[in-house]
Amino acid sequence: MTAPCPALGFHVVMESGIDFESKAHDELLDAWIDFLESRGLYCGGGGRDHLKFVVASEASQATENDRVAARAWLASRPELRSWQVGDLEDLNREDP
Repeated sequence: MTAPCPALGFHVVMESGIDFESKAHDELLDAWIDFLESRGLYCGGGGRDHLKFVVASEASQATENDRVAARAWLASRPELRSWQVGDLEDLNREDP
């Protein structure tokens, strides 16, 4: 029996500098989704001021290039106070 292929992805945390209830917040999230979709990625998660997402690929293998692109996109967003992009990891792996 062989092990299943890993589903590589990464975690992203954003700290918004705009009001959670504002139209600008919705526009930020829409732009984030558009960016991900343009790369064949999707995410799950959310939140209020601290937005926490798990980013994965529709093809099951997010890449280091996807992480670099996410970092560049996040750096270009003045409405974010801070952000972090985690390492690539197997999203199917269960921690012991």
